Amino acid sequence: MTPAEFDKAKATQYDNSHAGWIVIKEDYTQKCMKEYVFEELGYFTESQCEAIKKCLQGESMMDFDITWSSYVGNCTLIVRTDYQVENPQEIKNFFLHCALGKILDLQRR
Repeated sequence: MTPAEFDKAKATQYDNSHAGWIVIKEDYTQKCMKEYVFEELGYFTESQCEAIKKCLQGESMMDFDITWSSYVGNCTLIVRTDYQVENPQEIKNFFLHCALGKILDLQRR
């Protein structure tokens, strides 16, 4: 299903593979966003996830929406964006690039 078909159907469910499209409603507008799960980074605490969200939410041209999935306090980072690419790894690499850039920026202060 393409993002346009998804938006047209106004679906509210998404594929449980964590690579499906999801609708985010903001002030009567809808964004069709795709989720990217960072299982390869291991687990974070909720406070670490909140700090990551505070630093990188809405960052860059990809307008990242950051959330996490918690299982008994072990959180897996999830990044959503409506930016479209053919290879999902490009989104993950760019997010990590932004995160490292933010760390370097904070280090210089």
